[in-house]
Amino acid sequence: MTYETELLVRHNDGIREGIAIGRKEGLSQTTLSMVENNVPAELISRYTSLTIQEITELAKKHNLL
Repeated sequence: MTYETELLVRHNDGIREGIAIGRKEGLSQTTLSMVENNVPAELISRYTSLTIQEITELAKKHNLL
């Protein structure tokens, strides 16, 4: 692999990682918003694909439960 190709691969990996982090943060914010608005955990789970346990842990971490 040439140096330029390696740089391009690392660059693209960085972009993918940044997108994944952004999506995770956005999902967390959406979930927290839904918890704050008293949306039932089962409904949050259906729309976010998070488990009830993940939702509960996230809410507790942010002092919402």
